[in-house]
Amino acid sequence: MGLTFDDELSDSGNGSYAHGINGDPANIYGFGTWTDGPVAVSYLAEHLGVPLTDYAFGACCGGGSFGATINNTYNAAAQDDGQPAPSSSAPTPVWEGEPKNALFARNIPDRIRYNAEHLIELEAPYVFVANIYSKHKTPVMTTFLCPDGSCVDTWGGIIQSTNYAIKAALKSLRYASKLIYYDVFGFMVGVMEKKNS
Repeated sequence: MGLTFDDELSDSGNGSYAHGINGDPANIYGFGTWTDGPVAVSYLAEHLGVPLTDYAFGACCGGGSFGATINNTYNAAAQDDGQPAPSSSAPTPVWEGEPKNALFARNIPDRIRYNAEHLIELEAPYVFVANIYSKHKTPVMTTFLCPDGSCVDTWGGIIQSTNYAIKAALKSLRYASKLIYYDVFGFMVGVMEKKNS
Protein backbone atom coordinates (compact mmCIF):
# COMPACT_ATOMS: atom_id res chain seq x y z
CA MET A 1 0.00 0.00 0.00
CA GLY A 2 1.36 3.41 -0.92
CA LEU A 3 0.36 6.73 0.60
CA THR A 4 0.31 9.61 -1.83
CA PHE A 5 -0.23 13.22 -0.85
CA ASP A 6 -1.09 14.49 -4.24
CA ASP A 7 -1.95 18.19 -4.38
CA GLU A 8 1.37 18.84 -6.07
CA LEU A 9 0.79 16.18 -8.72
CA SER A 10 -1.36 18.72 -10.51
CA ASP A 11 -0.43 22.25 -11.46
CA SER A 12 -3.53 23.84 -10.00
CA GLY A 13 -5.54 21.00 -8.51
CA ASN A 14 -8.79 20.69 -6.67
CA GLY A 15 -8.46 23.80 -4.56
CA SER A 16 -7.81 25.98 -7.59
CA TYR A 17 -10.83 24.54 -9.37
CA ALA A 18 -13.03 24.97 -6.32
CA HIS A 19 -12.04 28.61 -6.00
CA GLY A 20 -12.18 29.47 -9.68
CA ILE A 21 -8.48 30.13 -10.23
CA ASN A 22 -7.70 27.19 -12.47
CA GLY A 23 -6.90 29.14 -15.60
CA ASP A 24 -8.52 30.00 -18.88
CA PRO A 25 -10.02 28.04 -20.51
CA ALA A 26 -11.26 26.34 -17.37
CA ASN A 27 -12.40 23.10 -19.02
CA ILE A 28 -9.59 21.13 -17.34
CA TYR A 29 -7.15 22.25 -14.66
CA GLY A 30 -4.18 24.27 -15.85
CA PHE A 31 -5.36 25.23 -19.34
CA GLY A 32 -6.36 21.71 -20.32
CA THR A 33 -2.88 20.31 -19.79
CA TRP A 34 -3.09 18.69 -16.35
CA THR A 35 -5.37 16.70 -14.11
CA ASP A 36 -6.45 17.02 -10.52
CA GLY A 37 -4.59 15.21 -7.76
CA PRO A 38 -6.89 12.20 -7.22
CA VAL A 39 -6.93 11.41 -10.93
CA ALA A 40 -3.13 11.66 -10.99
CA VAL A 41 -2.90 9.21 -8.10
CA SER A 42 -5.24 6.77 -9.86
CA TYR A 43 -3.17 7.07 -13.04
CA LEU A 44 0.06 6.47 -11.14
CA ALA A 45 -1.41 3.48 -9.30
CA GLU A 46 -2.54 1.91 -12.57
CA HIS A 47 0.89 2.25 -14.15
CA LEU A 48 2.73 0.98 -11.08
CA GLY A 49 0.31 -1.89 -10.62
CA VAL A 50 0.03 -1.18 -6.89
CA PRO A 51 -2.76 0.19 -4.69
CA LEU A 52 -2.34 3.82 -3.66
CA THR A 53 -4.40 5.77 -1.18
CA ASP A 54 -5.15 9.42 -1.91
CA TYR A 55 -5.06 11.78 1.06
CA ALA A 56 -5.66 15.22 -0.42
CA PHE A 57 -8.34 17.63 -1.41
CA GLY A 58 -6.61 20.94 -0.92
CA ALA A 59 -6.06 20.26 2.76
CA CYS A 60 -2.40 21.24 2.72
CA CYS A 61 -3.29 24.91 2.20
CA GLY A 62 -6.83 24.80 3.51
CA GLY A 63 -8.69 27.79 4.81
CA GLY A 64 -12.14 28.26 6.20
CA SER A 65 -13.45 25.43 4.02
CA PHE A 66 -10.99 23.66 1.71
CA GLY A 67 -8.60 24.19 -1.15
CA ALA A 68 -6.43 27.08 -2.20
CA THR A 69 -6.45 30.13 0.04
CA ILE A 70 -5.98 32.81 -2.62
CA ASN A 71 -9.56 34.00 -2.41
CA ASN A 72 -10.80 32.25 0.71
CA THR A 73 -13.01 34.35 2.96
CA TYR A 74 -11.42 34.23 6.37
CA ASN A 75 -12.91 34.98 9.74
CA ALA A 76 -11.41 34.76 13.20
CA ALA A 77 -12.58 31.18 13.77
CA ALA A 78 -11.31 29.98 10.40
CA GLN A 79 -7.78 31.27 10.87
CA ASP A 80 -6.88 28.22 12.95
CA ASP A 81 -7.69 26.09 9.91
CA GLY A 82 -5.25 27.64 7.49
CA GLN A 83 -2.47 30.08 6.85
CA PRO A 84 -2.27 33.57 8.38
CA ALA A 85 -4.60 36.06 6.73
CA PRO A 86 -6.10 39.42 7.65
CA SER A 87 -9.37 39.70 9.52
CA SER A 88 -11.66 42.69 9.95
CA SER A 89 -10.41 43.36 13.48
CA ALA A 90 -6.67 43.23 12.77
CA PRO A 91 -4.04 45.10 10.77
CA THR A 92 -3.62 44.05 7.16
CA PRO A 93 -0.54 41.82 6.92
CA VAL A 94 0.62 40.64 3.50
CA TRP A 95 1.22 36.89 3.27
CA GLU A 96 4.31 36.32 1.16
CA GLY A 97 4.76 32.63 1.76
CA GLU A 98 6.52 30.45 4.26
CA PRO A 99 9.63 32.31 5.49
CA LYS A 100 11.43 29.04 6.20
CA ASN A 101 11.64 27.76 2.62
CA ALA A 102 15.45 27.84 2.65
CA LEU A 103 15.49 25.84 5.88
CA PHE A 104 13.03 23.37 4.37
CA ALA A 105 15.25 22.96 1.28
CA ARG A 106 18.27 22.26 3.50
CA ASN A 107 16.46 19.78 5.74
CA ILE A 108 14.22 17.84 3.34
CA PRO A 109 16.96 15.52 1.95
CA ASP A 110 17.79 14.21 5.42
CA ARG A 111 14.11 13.94 6.36
CA ILE A 112 13.35 11.90 3.24
CA ARG A 113 16.37 9.65 3.83
CA TYR A 114 15.34 9.10 7.46
CA ASN A 115 11.73 8.29 6.53
CA ALA A 116 12.75 5.95 3.70
CA GLU A 117 15.13 4.11 6.01
CA HIS A 118 12.49 3.92 8.74
CA LEU A 119 9.92 2.40 6.35
CA ILE A 120 12.40 -0.24 5.24
CA GLU A 121 13.25 -1.05 8.85
CA LEU A 122 9.52 -1.58 9.37
CA GLU A 123 9.79 -4.24 6.61
CA ALA A 124 8.51 -2.28 3.63
CA PRO A 125 9.82 -4.31 0.67
CA TYR A 126 10.58 -1.16 -1.34
CA VAL A 127 10.24 2.59 -0.91
CA PHE A 128 9.28 4.77 -3.87
CA VAL A 129 10.63 8.34 -3.69
CA ALA A 130 9.75 10.94 -6.28
CA ASN A 131 11.78 14.13 -6.29
CA ILE A 132 10.29 17.64 -6.34
CA TYR A 133 8.50 18.36 -9.60
CA SER A 134 9.14 21.33 -11.90
CA LYS A 135 6.44 23.68 -10.60
CA HIS A 136 8.30 26.70 -12.00
CA LYS A 137 7.39 25.59 -15.54
CA THR A 138 3.66 25.02 -14.99
CA PRO A 139 1.09 27.35 -16.58
CA VAL A 140 -0.18 28.42 -13.17
CA MET A 141 3.24 29.87 -12.34
CA THR A 142 3.28 32.70 -14.86
CA THR A 143 -0.47 33.18 -14.74
CA PHE A 144 -1.01 33.52 -11.00
CA LEU A 145 2.22 33.22 -9.02
CA CYS A 146 4.83 35.12 -11.04
CA PRO A 147 3.16 36.96 -13.95
CA ASP A 148 6.30 38.76 -15.14
CA GLY A 149 8.31 35.51 -15.16
CA SER A 150 11.08 37.03 -13.06
CA CYS A 151 11.11 34.28 -10.44
CA VAL A 152 10.86 31.26 -12.75
CA ASP A 153 14.61 30.63 -13.07
CA THR A 154 15.16 31.21 -9.35
CA TRP A 155 12.45 28.71 -8.40
CA GLY A 156 13.82 26.22 -10.91
CA GLY A 157 17.33 26.54 -9.52
CA ILE A 158 16.17 26.02 -5.94
CA ILE A 159 14.10 22.98 -6.91
CA GLN A 160 16.96 21.43 -8.89
CA SER A 161 19.56 21.99 -6.18
CA THR A 162 17.22 20.46 -3.61
CA ASN A 163 16.62 17.47 -5.89
CA TYR A 164 20.39 16.94 -6.26
CA ALA A 165 20.68 16.94 -2.46
CA ILE A 166 17.79 14.47 -2.12
CA LYS A 167 19.37 12.09 -4.62
CA ALA A 168 22.76 12.32 -2.90
CA ALA A 169 21.18 11.66 0.50
CA LEU A 170 19.37 8.60 -0.82
CA LYS A 171 22.55 7.19 -2.38
CA SER A 172 24.08 7.10 1.08
CA LEU A 173 21.17 5.06 2.41
CA ARG A 174 22.27 1.67 3.71
CA TYR A 175 19.16 0.13 2.13
CA ALA A 176 19.70 1.77 -1.25
CA SER A 177 18.89 -1.48 -3.07
CA LYS A 178 15.32 -1.27 -1.73
CA LEU A 179 14.83 2.28 -2.94
CA ILE A 180 13.03 3.27 -6.15
CA TYR A 181 13.99 6.83 -7.08
CA TYR A 182 11.82 8.59 -9.64
CA ASP A 183 12.90 11.78 -11.39
CA VAL A 184 9.51 13.44 -11.67
CA PHE A 185 11.27 16.78 -12.26
CA GLY A 186 12.94 15.57 -15.45
CA PHE A 187 9.83 13.71 -16.60
CA MET A 188 7.57 16.73 -16.15
CA VAL A 189 10.01 19.10 -17.86
CA GLY A 190 9.89 16.75 -20.85
CA VAL A 191 6.09 16.64 -20.78
CA MET A 192 5.78 20.42 -20.55
CA GLU A 193 8.27 21.06 -23.33
CA LYS A 194 6.27 18.74 -25.62
CA LYS A 195 2.75 19.63 -24.48
CA ASN A 196 1.88 21.35 -27.76
CA SER A 197 3.33 18.65 -30.04
